[in-house]
This record gives sequence, structure tokens and C-alpha cells, in this order.
Amino acid sequence: MELSSQKIIDGMTDMVFVMRVDHQYERFIYEAINQKAKEELPLLSESIGLSIDEVNPPVLASILNYHYQKVLTTNEPIKYIDDYFVRENETKASETTLTPVFNHDVITHIVGVVKDITSLKQAEVQNERSKARLKQSRKRYKALFDENTDAIAYLNLSGDIIRMNNACRVFVQQFDQSGEDKNIFSLLKAGDLKLLLERFNEAKNQETVSVDLRHKTMDHVPIIIQVKFIPYVLDDQTEGIYCIIKDMTAEVTAKEALMQSEERFRLIAEHSSDLIQLVDHKEILLYASPSHESILGYDDQLLEQRSLLELVSDKHHTVLVKHFNRSKEKNETERFEVQLKTRDDRLQWFELQIEPIEDQNGRFNHFVVVGRDVEERKAYEEKLQYFAYHDPLTGVANRRLLSDRLEQVVAFYKRNQIPFAMIMIDIDDFKVINDDYGHDAGDVVIQEVAKRLQGSVREVDTVSRFGGDEFAILLPEIDTKENLSTVLVRIESMLQKPYLFSENNHFNIGISLGVYLHEDEQVDALSVLSQADHALYDAKRAGKNRTIIKS
Repeated sequence: MELSSQKIIDGMTDMVFVMRVDHQYERFIYEAINQKAKEELPLLSESIGLSIDEVNPPVLASILNYHYQKVLTTNEPIKYIDDYFVRENETKASETTLTPVFNHDVITHIVGVVKDITSLKQAEVQNERSKARLKQSRKRYKALFDENTDAIAYLNLSGDIIRMNNACRVFVQQFDQSGEDKNIFSLLKAGDLKLLLERFNEAKNQETVSVDLRHKTMDHVPIIIQVKFIPYVLDDQTEGIYCIIKDMTAEVTAKEALMQSEERFRLIAEHSSDLIQLVDHKEILLYASPSHESILGYDDQLLEQRSLLELVSDKHHTVLVKHFNRSKEKNETERFEVQLKTRDDRLQWFELQIEPIEDQNGRFNHFVVVGRDVEERKAYEEKLQYFAYHDPLTGVANRRLLSDRLEQVVAFYKRNQIPFAMIMIDIDDFKVINDDYGHDAGDVVIQEVAKRLQGSVREVDTVSRFGGDEFAILLPEIDTKENLSTVLVRIESMLQKPYLFSENNHFNIGISLGVYLHEDEQVDALSVLSQADHALYDAKRAGKNRTIIKS
């Protein structure tokens, strides 16, 4: 078989160049080029019999001559990575292997095989960007936790403090300077322990709750604190509890001070970092503390006789009036959160506590309003809320969010009788990927599968990761089997493309799908999941890498 046999090299999917070595003039002559090279680089079609210098621009010719000369020097194959221009404004990445061909110990030809690795390079770049974004996200989350001015701790289900931020460490030192007491109930045992335990158990049942406690520091200084418990839920299970602790002493003291002495109240208010207001029954400001200027940018003197509603976000007007009316009617404290407007038109979250004050005859006089900046806490709670309903590795919905949306779809179906579908998806032999390529590769595959699934469905559909290598997709209002088939073809097409982990690690994987199309009158969420899961089991049992549909 001749080295330059055109039939052989034309059958290759990579670009192939057979170069004859001219030792006399130290040139490399194009002797054969395969069809792939002619398609990718049309300018080389007429290059047979010409040298590298005669065919290529000077800079490119210099680079090519360097690599081919290196083969002559080392008498060994070499491999290098470079870019090449296909056409104007389009560049591809390539991996070139140059292999010497000997005749009586003399190199007569060099065969160049050029592989297009553009997609691999793009995958590497995307992978690095994903890692950088994930790293940045973790940094932001850590900063949000560590630098938050509220005392925040993460507790296990026994109340032990697993980790806490700097503000929490300062708070804990008021009760235990040794640092040995790391259980929330031991630290706060001097308060209403029974009530604290009740609220903690409610949080374990996935409710966000709060409780106000009266306590004393190690120096026997009375303190009033608010403890808020926020459950951390993963795969429908409460894994731990976030605890946010606030010192409420200033707010309560403001009310007590007012009842004892108007002069003493103003002394406290004018030195408080919180917003303190006196408001009449029509929400008109009778007094605004100086802190309004430092926090919101308003001159406190100019706020008096203006409506509090002017400071409140338009969407919270109804909420504010409702709480003021209820506080006055029941003569009880109301606590709620609203956004206040700053002087430069920003919106900032505050927790308002309104306290109705009566005169000596027991008749309503005015309200005392204490506003505390909770902007950082709201951002933190929103982050916790996101983590409660989304998978941290892929960002898609978790089992809990899918269950919520499935309940909504089932309710909608019962009213309108429009069919919907549930797809269960499992990566075949995923353990082999982890064993052969490592868990980093496994994570990349999981992330890529999630990304492809999201790109295959509508905005109204829900892609969810159930855990491990298992996913689910909820398709509301799918109408017909034909519509479902269209979606499945699109999903299968996306999932069958190669998965790229690094330059030398790309592979195909098998995906099994179990699909349940619901068209019956009777329906409940549990049976839908069960039917889809059975279909997935049948797909696995039938040989994997296939789709089974039940209806």
C-alpha cells in the first residue's frame, strides 16, 4: 500500500497532510492532502508539489517549518496545539501530530494529522468559568454569613452550634466566655426554655418561626432577644436549623421609657441607631428620630407632620395600614417587614414594630414605631430560601420544589382536564464515570445533563434533580402524545451528544427515561411519581439507554 494512497487518507475524518522531506534544500513539500483538509482549507487544494514557504503566509510558514524541523531533529513524533483560520472571522483550535516515516533510517516523509479540538477547548473554557462562578458564589455566601451584623448560627437537630458568624461569637460571649457551651438551649436556659424548645421543634417540621425571650448576661444585665429559626431542607428532610438572634432590648426599652417619661424617651431615641417614630391614628409622623438622616437621608425635622406612607414602598401601603389598624383595635404589638424609600429613591428592608400607647384614661393616644434595618438579613434569608428549593450543584429545582409544582399541576388538571407528563431520568452506569474519571468529572456530567435538560424544555416545565444521577421533568399542559413525543426527541437528541470533561476526556453516556402521560380522571401526585418511576425501572430492565412511556 502506497503511503500517499489518496483513498486511504480521504477516508479519515481528521485533516491529513503527507509531506515529502527535501533534505538538500531543507524544505517540506506537499505530496498529498486528504479531502477533509481541502474542505477546511480551500487554499491548499493547489498546493501539491509546492513547499510550505510557497503555500503559506510567512508567519504561519515559519511556525510550520519549526515543528516539521523538530521532527527531523528528534527523529520522533511530536504533538502540538495551535489555531487555524477556516475563513474570515472564524478560527478553530487544533491538535497536530507529526509522525516521521523512515526509509533506511532516513526520514523521507512526515505525516501530519490535524484534529479539530475546538469543542473541547470551548468545553474547557466553560468548565473553568463554571468553577470560577461556583467559587465566587461560595465566597459571596460565606461573606454574607460571616460579615452579617446579625448573630447567625447553624444548628444541628439537637440544637448544637455547628458554626456561627462573628456577630454570633460576640453575642455568645455575653453568656459563656469559656467558649465551651455550644448548645443553643444551654446558652439560653435562663429564658423561657419550654417556649424556645416548642419553636425549635416547629422549625424541625420545616416552619420558619421566631420567639422573644428575656434573659440575663453573665454580668446579670437584663437583655431581651428575638430568636428566629429557619429550617435548612434538603430532599424534603430538615438537615439543620439556621438561628438568627437579635438584641431587641432597645426597642422594648423605648416603649418602657416613653411610658415612664417623654424626656427619657427622646434621650434614648436621639441616640438610637434604629428608626424611632411617634405616629398618630392617621399614620402621620409626630416625631422622627435623628437616625432617619443617617439611614434614609431625610432631615428628621422635615419628616414631622408628613404621612408615614410617603416613606413606605407603594406595594406595602396596604400591609402598613392593616397592621396599624389591627394594633389599635387589639391594643397589641404588631411586627412586620416593609421596604422604606431612601432619599435617593432606593428601597431598603426594615422590620417595623408598632406599639399602641394609651393615655391615663386608657384611650388610644399614638403609636411608637421602631424600625430596624434588615436588608442584610433579607438577602441572607432569600439565599436560604433559594437553597431550600434548588439543587446546589446544578441550580435546577430540587425534589421539594418539584413536589410543590406537581401539586399545582394536579390541581390544575382536576379543574381543566388538560393532560400532563412526568419524566424520570437516570444516567446509566454513572458509577463507572466516577471510578474511571473521578468525581470532578461526575459533577461536570451532572451539571451538563441539567443544562441540556433545561435547554430542551419550555419555561413552564420544571427540571429537577432528585439526587445522585437521577433527574425528573414535569411537563404541564402537554395536551397530546404527539407533543410529548416531540419533547422526548428533543431531550434524547441533546443527551446523546458527547460529554466533554477535559481535552483528553470526552465520552458518550447512556440515559434511561421513564415517562408517564396522565390522561385519567383520577390523579394524585404520589401515583404520578410512582408511575414514572416504574417506567424508568422498565427502561433499565429492558437494557438501559432507552425510553419507556406509560399512560
